[in-house]
Amino acid sequence: MENASKALIIAGAILVSILLISVGIIIMNAINEPVQQSANSATSQAVEAFNAQFLSYEGTQTGATLRGLIAKVNASNSANPDDLVFFGNDNARPQGGYTTTGVDADWASNKSYNLTLVYDGNGGRVHHITVQAVANNQGNNG
Repeated sequence: MENASKALIIAGAILVSILLISVGIIIMNAINEPVQQSANSATSQAVEAFNAQFLSYEGTQTGATLRGLIAKVNASNSANPDDLVFFGNDNARPQGGYTTTGVDADWASNKSYNLTLVYDGNGGRVHHITVQAVANNQGNNG
């Protein structure tokens, strides 16, 4: 009889332990969910802050504005080597890198150019800015 009562006490202790472990797991899951949401929110805000520096340039701009954008792209690429932005006339990333040196040689200050931001598939950051001359430009080149 004594062995049976000890077995019941041990079984009860095991059940209480399992119950405490389950409650602990439930509490940890409840704590981790807001932490994960907070981390996702921080990542989203970082992407928005990164993209914000380029959003005002989207649309029709002058050649002089494009020269200022090149400086901003170069500064961004220096500060964010893992999130480089390519600047050019098509969506193909160059094999030689993301340099913008000399890319503005033919852009006249008095002409208009259409800029389009292209976003990457991982997180939605701007990775490419395309530039196309507006067809009805007025004035001379240079």
